[in-house]
Amino acid sequence: MADFVAKLDGVLDYITLNGTASLHPFFHPYAEALRAQLEAMAGSLLGDVSFQDRTSYFNLFRKVVAAAKVPFYGTPLRGLQVLGFWETRCIRFDEIYLLDMNEETIPPFRRGDSLLPFGARRALGLPTYLDNERRMEYYLDTLVKGGRKVHFFFVQNSERERSRYVEKLIWEGERRERRAGDEDPVRTVRYRVALQSERPEPIPKTAAVAEFLAEFRYSATALDHYLACPLRFYYAYVLKLEEREEITERMEGKDVGSLVHSILEEYFSPFVGRPLRPGELKTADLDAVIERRFGSLYGPDPAGSAFLMSLQVRRQLGRFLTHYQVPQIRGPEERGGSLRILGLEQKLDAEKEVGGRSFRLAAKIDRSEMRGDDLTILDYKTSAATAFLKIRFDRLDPAERRTWPEAVAGLQLPFYTLVYARSRRVPAADVHGLFLMLGKSRLGPRIEFSPFDKEDRDERKGQLEIMEAVLDALLAEIADPARPFDPGLARRNACERCTYSAICGRM
Repeated sequence: MADFVAKLDGVLDYITLNGTASLHPFFHPYAEALRAQLEAMAGSLLGDVSFQDRTSYFNLFRKVVAAAKVPFYGTPLRGLQVLGFWETRCIRFDEIYLLDMNEETIPPFRRGDSLLPFGARRALGLPTYLDNERRMEYYLDTLVKGGRKVHFFFVQNSERERSRYVEKLIWEGERRERRAGDEDPVRTVRYRVALQSERPEPIPKTAAVAEFLAEFRYSATALDHYLACPLRFYYAYVLKLEEREEITERMEGKDVGSLVHSILEEYFSPFVGRPLRPGELKTADLDAVIERRFGSLYGPDPAGSAFLMSLQVRRQLGRFLTHYQVPQIRGPEERGGSLRILGLEQKLDAEKEVGGRSFRLAAKIDRSEMRGDDLTILDYKTSAATAFLKIRFDRLDPAERRTWPEAVAGLQLPFYTLVYARSRRVPAADVHGLFLMLGKSRLGPRIEFSPFDKEDRDERKGQLEIMEAVLDALLAEIADPARPFDPGLARRNACERCTYSAICGRM
């Protein structure tokens, strides 16, 4: 732990010397308080402690720092003074306003202690919550008696109650003035707050932005962002604002997805370019790949959520192999053909002319294969939900822009199909695009999902032509310098899970 703290101290020094943070007027008080916490951790009994997981160091550091206080000392020489609660003793005030006089705010101390229970603290002579509460009561009493007029504000409803100190002051007032209990000195304040955010304004495209969009490599994810909300595309790809990553012991969904993709790529790599045979697919080989992949990321003995996830991935991919993959191989064999993998994790590029402009398209195909005479591309999904992948052709009108966000939940499969067809110089209608929903509880042939018609080639061709028209129109709209990034085109409820809703103010 002492070595970890030394590294954090080095990071703090680097930020101080090389960054702009030190120019902020409040940087130094916080930096000094942080350094004091680091020194205390390094010099404590935890200094020689080692953890198996790297995240444990960060979790301990976060909990220690969360309990730290940063004092701001006022100076009585000039201007407005901001005083802490403990600094008001022996100072008289004409009028005092005390906010949040609710339990668990004043006093803010919890009765429980995760490390030392009450009896142990008292036996060791350490401060307990009772000592802290008595100290706060003393300072509060000193402050109140030093004011000519004091106002207490608190929230009182089914979830929150006023502070015990307020109850005591009311009781003392009644006893002193001998008022009846029904003469409540509390006045109810009611007010209306309109919690409405202003609708964000469209963002015009500058010459620099237009030039950037002309050279941009468009992916399915980027187009999905734009279709959901043009502002989301602007923040994510033009401004390149990324969501802050937090260190956590729990594996995130995207981490699981990346891990599963890498496992399936390594497992199926030896079979690329030749017919698959059911007898060649062994779960023992798959388990070895899973163990190797988890070991490279989480060590030879993964613990906690990583260990549980490894068990779940092993069970689920084992079922995928036996209940889905083997039957898929036998189907073409029964018709005198075979299933042959053409490529794994293929990065493809294509160019498309739209309205006199050339657009660069990029796609990453998880897997392509020949099922007899059928050319098929697959995209692995570790979830079970298909709602965010559907296309409602009955509600989609290519000539009516406002129908697109609600009718098209995802552009990924049509985009991948068109890019693959262009890069391989084959008709798009001859490419069968499928999602494999690996997160379903029952794995079998039904985990395949496609928003297109699977059986009728002419119907699928018509649907692909509709989606190509939508994609062309989106590309032209994005690149048009005269058209701003208009939030009015956003999908209904697009802000609910948007990373950038706080920035645009449309929360």
